[in-house]
Amino acid sequence: MANQIDVLKDIFSNSSENVFIMNYDFEILWHNKTDLLNFFSGTTFKELLGKENRVLESGEYFFTYNGLEFSGRIINYKEQQLYVLQMSGDDVMYESIKSGAVREFFINQAAQVRQAVTGISFASNMLRKALDEAGMGDTGKLIDVTTGNCYKLLKAVLNTTELIRYTEDTSEAVKTDLTEALEEFAVICRKILKGQIDIVLKAAPGLYIKADPERLTACLLSLTVLTGRHNPGCGVIMFDAERVGDNVSVTASAKMEGEKNGKRVFSEFERLYESETADSDLFVVCRFCRSFGGTVFIADAPETGGKVYSLKFPFCNDSGGTTKFSSSVRSYHEDRFSKYHIALSDIAEIF
Repeated sequence: MANQIDVLKDIFSNSSENVFIMNYDFEILWHNKTDLLNFFSGTTFKELLGKENRVLESGEYFFTYNGLEFSGRIINYKEQQLYVLQMSGDDVMYESIKSGAVREFFINQAAQVRQAVTGISFASNMLRKALDEAGMGDTGKLIDVTTGNCYKLLKAVLNTTELIRYTEDTSEAVKTDLTEALEEFAVICRKILKGQIDIVLKAAPGLYIKADPERLTACLLSLTVLTGRHNPGCGVIMFDAERVGDNVSVTASAKMEGEKNGKRVFSEFERLYESETADSDLFVVCRFCRSFGGTVFIADAPETGGKVYSLKFPFCNDSGGTTKFSSSVRSYHEDRFSKYHIALSDIAEIF
C-alpha cells in the first residue's frame, strides 16, 4: 500500500484542488493542502461521507457542513482499499456564483427587488400618514407588516450582493481591530433595536485580525440576525471576544431575559419544502471566515433551545496601524456595488 500511496502522491501533489488520500475508514493518509482541514476542524470525513456505512463507489458525492453543501469526487482504488477525494474547497453555492452570467443575473434581480421595495415602502409610508391624519391609526398597523416584509427583502438583496463581492475580488485583507469593530457595531445595533433586544459585549483589548472592515460589518450583521433568529424570544444577544493562543475567538449567544422575554422579535423563515433550508446569513458568515482564514463552529444552546455561533481567526501581529472600522460603503469600480448598498438602519424592521 505504501508504494501505491507514493504513486498517488506523485499524481496529485500539484493539483489545484484539495486532494485527500484515505483508507476505507476515511482516515486521512495524505493531503496536499490544509485549508479545508482547518475549515472542517472538529469533524472527520467519516462523519461527513461515511454515514451510509458502505464502501463508496467512484463518483460525485454531496454532504452538508454547518448548513453549507459541498461536493467532492471520489476515486475508489479497490485493490488497495483507498479513496482519493478531490474537492474545490468552496461550497456548492459559491461555486455556482463564480459564473459571470450567474452573477449578472443575481445582481440584476437584486436591483429589481430593491427598486420594487423602494416603491412599496414609499407608498406605504404615504398611506400610513394619510390613515393617521384620518384617525385610522390602528388600521395603519397593517401597513407595518408590509414594511417589515420589505425590509426582509432588502436583507436578501444585501446578502446576495455581499456574496457576489467575494467572487469579484473586491475584498481587502488589512489589519483590523476586532475589539473596536465590535464596540462600534454594538453601538449601532443598540440604536437600531431600540431596546427590543439588548446587545452585551465582552471583548478583550487588542484583538487584531486580517480582514476587510466592510466585509466584517456584513459578517457581524448576519451573525446577529442568525443568533436572534435561531434563539426566538431572546432578550439579550451576547458577543464574547478573546484571544486564545495564536487565534482570536468571537462567540455570539443569546439569553432569555429582559422585558421582551418570550416575545418573538426576530423572524423565522417558513420552510417551503421538507428539507434543510439554506440560510443566506450563514453563507455570508461562512464566506467571511473562509476568505480570511477563519473557522465557524455551531453548537446547540440548551438554555434557549437554539444555537451558539463561534468564529475563530488567526491573530494578526503585523506591525503598523489598523484600518478604521466603518459601517459606510466604500467606492467600487463603476459604482457596481455602491448603488446597492443598504445601511444597517435600513433593515431595522428585520429585528
